[in-house]
Amino acid sequence: MKSTSALFVALALGGCGNLDPIAAVEALGETTGDRPSYQERLAFYATNRARMAPKDAGSGWPDYKPVPPLLWSDELAQAARAHSQDMHDTPCFQHPSCDGTDPFKRIQMYWQGSFSSLAENIAAGVNDGQQAVESAWIDEDGASPGETGHRDNIFDKMFRSTHIGLGYVAGGKQYQGYWTQDFAGVSPPPAIPRVAAGSHFPQSTSAGSVITFGAVYYDASGAAPDSVDVVLDDVATPLKLAHGTATAGAWEGGVTVPAGCHRYYFRALVAGKGSIYPDSGTLGVADASTASCPDYVAGGVSADPLVGAGGGGGCSAGGRASPSSLAALALLAVAALVRRRARAS
Repeated sequence: MKSTSALFVALALGGCGNLDPIAAVEALGETTGDRPSYQERLAFYATNRARMAPKDAGSGWPDYKPVPPLLWSDELAQAARAHSQDMHDTPCFQHPSCDGTDPFKRIQMYWQGSFSSLAENIAAGVNDGQQAVESAWIDEDGASPGETGHRDNIFDKMFRSTHIGLGYVAGGKQYQGYWTQDFAGVSPPPAIPRVAAGSHFPQSTSAGSVITFGAVYYDASGAAPDSVDVVLDDVATPLKLAHGTATAGAWEGGVTVPAGCHRYYFRALVAGKGSIYPDSGTLGVADASTASCPDYVAGGVSADPLVGAGGGGGCSAGGRASPSSLAALALLAVAALVRRRARAS
């Protein structure tokens, strides 16, 4: 069984649009505790891939214009994970906490900076990050005719969101698998790293099989990359543009992964200079028979001769771009909630 719901709030804050200093310096792609998990990172990548090429997302939504990638916020991830855990444990399926706490109050318990907007999507009964994004939210799978709340939150028609956090908790009593996707916007928008998100899929397979690696590349100034690579076990494999444009798109490619645990990161080269994701450390990929392979390990990238001491390197100026499968589909229930608020500055 799968269910989804969407929520949105916009606050007119006047002079209250300064960038959250915590979010501004947050490490790129590194974990904080166990956040993001593999599935949360995959959903983060899928969200940004969809934003940069709406016509390719889900069943295809060409009426939406491409928008820049969102930045990961651990503050929002904490809020999202807490709500998914609450829905899983209590259980309940709603935007307010199961004890009735207002969802915006809950988000602000974790998000410490100023903001111009907040929004939220939730889903249950989905256990794969890409399907949560593309089926449950973008395609509004099972929603009543005309429902667009989840899709609008992701494609951000009003150009408000700048940051995102996701929370996934497997299993459950009422549904199997609970998701929360929280958004926040700050003004002016922050600089966007050239490589803001990346992951691999599926999570694991048999040794010697091909795994797809994908990363989003974005440059507001219009600088196309010389190459976008996945560096697996210190061997670079070029990725190909799969969605969007060369200056704002998702780059993907398949690599044969042998038995065992392997470390990787993404690298974009622009005029001979590298930008990497994560900006410190490596991600992990393994075949299904490998007992342990940490999703993130600190260190291991500094030896790359094409990346300077600045780590993630190039950021583009803020601004807007121009134009495991689901279980047997049982009952699919969808409800959307849209809420708008305003206050004087």
